[in-house]
Amino acid sequence: MQVLTPEHIETLKLLAQRESSIVNLAYAHNKEFGEMFLSNSITDFKEEYLKRQYGDVVPSMSTEYRFFIIQLLDGVEEKYKADALAFVLKPSFEVKTEGLLNAIKNLQGDDHATT
Repeated sequence: MQVLTPEHIETLKLLAQRESSIVNLAYAHNKEFGEMFLSNSITDFKEEYLKRQYGDVVPSMSTEYRFFIIQLLDGVEEKYKADALAFVLKPSFEVKTEGLLNAIKNLQGDDHATT
């Protein structure tokens, strides 16, 4: 985990502030636009900013990533914050319980077949 310098912190705060103002404008239009711009802000930060520092594999515990997300969400207006938090915290994939149980069962069946 990288320790952020005061200059680095100020740069990230400014970037998050500018991005959150655009996210707020998008949410003012409608929820879907807000979520789209929020997603774009996070993706662009990861793809354009963090990949330059870390390469293709960005550490999940990246201080810059966590700091940016917190600052970005902090800048979202209160009336949109619940939607923004839910959007950021929801899993990016859907797993159905039945499908997961079948996959586990199949894996267990494969293991027992080889022993």
